[in-house]
Amino acid sequence: MKRDEIRDKNWNRELLEKGYFIFHGLLNRDDIPIIKERVRFIAEHADIYEQLGIGHVKEDRPNARNPLHRFYRLNSPAYHNETLWKKMISNPRTVGLVRSVLQDDFCVNAGGFFLKPPRHGSITPWHQDSAAWNMPPAPYDPNEPVMFDFWIAIDRATKENGCLQLIPFSQKLGRIAHQRQGNKLTEVDPRDHGYNLEQDAVACEMEPGDILVWHQNALHYSGPNRSDKQRIGLAGTFIAKRDVPWMRAIRPGNKYLDYLPVCENGHPLDLPKEFLIDEDQVLAMAS
Repeated sequence: MKRDEIRDKNWNRELLEKGYFIFHGLLNRDDIPIIKERVRFIAEHADIYEQLGIGHVKEDRPNARNPLHRFYRLNSPAYHNETLWKKMISNPRTVGLVRSVLQDDFCVNAGGFFLKPPRHGSITPWHQDSAAWNMPPAPYDPNEPVMFDFWIAIDRATKENGCLQLIPFSQKLGRIAHQRQGNKLTEVDPRDHGYNLEQDAVACEMEPGDILVWHQNALHYSGPNRSDKQRIGLAGTFIAKRDVPWMRAIRPGNKYLDYLPVCENGHPLDLPKEFLIDEDQVLAMAS
């Protein structure tokens, strides 16, 4: 897609009113195999990244032969690889789309690669990301700063292989109380708030290179992978520079809110040298 297609629509209004949108073809399709090879490299050397103190990997099937089938999450390494940074985070189309929504310079915080191997992969229960950020319950406020929660598809995402599902307009519930039910996240039952999941939930099916963006208060969920196809995507949050003080007031203990800026004065930034993990260094440590 051309950048004009970013400007042709008010993506900020789409997100605030509907609670989500899918932008097709954000990434160059020719870059997808390159990105996937870098993800494989990280998975193959996950123990080295952990030795370097930036692992944050979540292993699900330690005995799987395919390294991409071992993990359900590869977190921080995604933001320490120069190729992934340039092709996914700071590429001009990503920056243009994010700025069209946040209308400011921004940083990236949290997230990483989420993997669901064939016929595997856990459920992510219904929740709001604001609850995952430990934001307190609050009534709907149309003036609440919006965070750019995103999922970039590396593989085709379908309902069968566990794509994200969400309920349009549910951000207008405000921030609601969640409960811990034994899953990795606190959760909420949309039916307790008047929703019929069969009628109201939307399966956000995507092609490689598409991006899904949703409001931090939108209810969403993903199911297990019931297909024979792998499902990999990069998820995270972009935060506007002006909104960092608001976030810090809510979460004073989070020192990473603005630690990794993506653009300045509208221009993409290189990955800071102090964050770069050179792959030759990883290979040397592995030998």
